Amino acid sequence: SGIMGNIINTTALNTGMNYVTYSYTDTNSCSSSSVDSLNILQEPTISISGDSILCFGDTSATITISGVTGGQGSNYSYTLNTTSPTVSTSGPQTSPIFSGLGAGTYNVVVTDGYNCSYTSASIVIVQPTVIQSQLVKSTSQTCLTGTTLTLSASGGTGPYTYSDNINFTAGPLGSFVSSTTINVAPGTYVYYVRDANGCTANASNQIKIDPLPTLVVNLDVANAFINCAGDNTGVIVATAQGGLGNYVYTLQDALGNIVPATQASPGNFTQLFAGDYQVRVDSG
Repeated sequence: SGIMGNIINTTALNTGMNYVTYSYTDTNSCSSSSVDSLNILQEPTISISGDSILCFGDTSATITISGVTGGQGSNYSYTLNTTSPTVSTSGPQTSPIFSGLGAGTYNVVVTDGYNCSYTSASIVIVQPTVIQSQLVKSTSQTCLTGTTLTLSASGGTGPYTYSDNINFTAGPLGSFVSSTTINVAPGTYVYYVRDANGCTANASNQIKIDPLPTLVVNLDVANAFINCAGDNTGVIVATAQGGLGNYVYTLQDALGNIVPATQASPGNFTQLFAGDYQVRVDSG
């Protein structure tokens, strides 16, 4: 089987030692035969393994070839083929380790000294998604409370830590799973997020918190007098500035008790009797 004339088709032979009998007859009808051995080597086979990438965009992965068998038994060389995201070839090389690899799909061709080769199955190196962070103002400041910001993150490998310095030189300010709320005073804020693998995101968006203008009340007392004893002709006009706007004016006596009074317009108290008064303004 596998012999046609003086040609031997080795693909028809089994792996291992094969014995071939040659018989021939010349033109004088003289014949003879001989037996020869032919060792068919098993094609090389390998095991291939790779690791994952910790940070998006890194080129830190390694593919290792091990358990090489078959073929010549030595003098192996290795060629790495990248099939995605871009097609390329690296090698051949004698080392069974390929390092500095990014995310993608790869296979390895192992070749022995007889130029017999074997192509491995594809191996996929994966990477986390890119870390994205967002900063939003969740509550605005009032006259009594400050502003709160919410920092959120996605991608990478949680949980996350954050800092106001890209190098985290002062250490993280805190940690969170998906978002965290931060109490802040007036100022400009931007944060950096780092995931559990130490991968750092680009800076979040920037938010500026302006200080509240000081709440000031101006009183116009030009008409704060009584024409005749017992009359209620006094007028006090209060005008507020600063704060949060939306002013509410309340007339009080000298002890802080509320005095029912007519307001011709907000802050314009009329029909006042003689007495000591003060004006309270609430803003916000």
